[in-house]
Amino acid sequence: MNPVSVLTALACLLLPFGSPDGVRNHPADSPDVDVRIQIDDAAVRVQLTMNLAFVDEVIETNRESDIAVHPLEYPEMHDGLLDLYRQENKVVIDGVEVAPVEDESMFHVETGDLRMLPMFPRLGMKGLIRVRMVLEYPVKSPPQRIAFVWGPYPPDYVLETPDGAPPIAIQAHLLAYGNDQIVTFLQSEPEFTWHRPDVTVEDRFVPVPSMPERATIELPGASIGLLGGWLVLIGVQLLRRGRSVLRGMWMTLPIALAVAVVLRGSLPIEVPDPRGPRITLPDEAQALAAFRPLHANIYRAFDYTQESDIYDALARSVDGELLDSMYDRIYRGLIMQEEGGAVSRVQKVAIVSAEVESIGVLDGDVPSFVVRADWRVEGAVFHWGHSHYRTNEYRARYTVAASEGGWRIRGHEPLEQHRLETEQPKPGERKF
Repeated sequence: MNPVSVLTALACLLLPFGSPDGVRNHPADSPDVDVRIQIDDAAVRVQLTMNLAFVDEVIETNRESDIAVHPLEYPEMHDGLLDLYRQENKVVIDGVEVAPVEDESMFHVETGDLRMLPMFPRLGMKGLIRVRMVLEYPVKSPPQRIAFVWGPYPPDYVLETPDGAPPIAIQAHLLAYGNDQIVTFLQSEPEFTWHRPDVTVEDRFVPVPSMPERATIELPGASIGLLGGWLVLIGVQLLRRGRSVLRGMWMTLPIALAVAVVLRGSLPIEVPDPRGPRITLPDEAQALAAFRPLHANIYRAFDYTQESDIYDALARSVDGELLDSMYDRIYRGLIMQEEGGAVSRVQKVAIVSAEVESIGVLDGDVPSFVVRADWRVEGAVFHWGHSHYRTNEYRARYTVAASEGGWRIRGHEPLEQHRLETEQPKPGERKF
């Protein structure tokens, strides 16, 4: 199994989505900041990536060069930004204002791709140099309501008119319990309140039908237990008293049999029918009923944010070597994007058609089936406060096999993919 093909199968999680005509999908030639907010049961984390022009508009720093930052100048810039966000930005969790905890090791200054320099005719290197920091607001219990207030609003020179440049609009990508939305902070409306959703990530997983059970027969448990106990008792007596007990045995046998007949309907037990097949295979309807939720739950796994939660959720649908290769490739890609690139999120997954190609066994005795499926994935990419959408359609062949935990996907063969035109939903719209 080629791990890259798995990446393709999950679509939209790591694909470059592009953008529709006229939509800005890169940092602007103006003071700009990329804000990403993540909420979970442990903390509220705010990642800020600012171009140098933004930094210079909101704090004063003493630098040798106006278009560069020397490592010796990092501490002053770090402290100035931290003081700014502590004073002007507020996070109120369930009615209690919480101060941010900041790890200085998470403060980075980096220079973007120099090939992008022509995109900043006004700012030059000040548009290309980026300053990133992470603020964490701890919570004592799973948050129910969080109010955010954003403070600094430098001028947006992209929208400058003869009357001046208006304050920029701060657009933040907020991810909480699997839900995405774009939050816009304006100088005239600087506050946004988040409420915990009624539907949890766990609620969005689709139940997978159980595997077909082997045919069974019902045996009279109470009667079998009675006669078994009687035989044990006779055996013990034979060991103690020898053959002299045989006469008593024959005298009690009719009584034991009579009681066993009376109890034949009590405590029934089911055992595999030895007259039936040793392996029970699903029919086509059962195979498709199992495949559809398995396929959907692959995408749902990445609604979690903690590494262990993602892996455990993915293990509900995928098994064997495919599980580790899929997880490693996709999780690493997501983390890389979170640390400074575009964040890609799946918005909707729909199976267009699915056909069972074969039903049989793997490894000699493992029930399995093969499905060829066509499905459509609608995804969004969040980058520098903007969201863009794309729809892709895929065709692949999946191998599904029984495991101790139920049905699991064990193999995948990509066959075809192409992009479709898509309607642009409103930012933050959750489509499934």
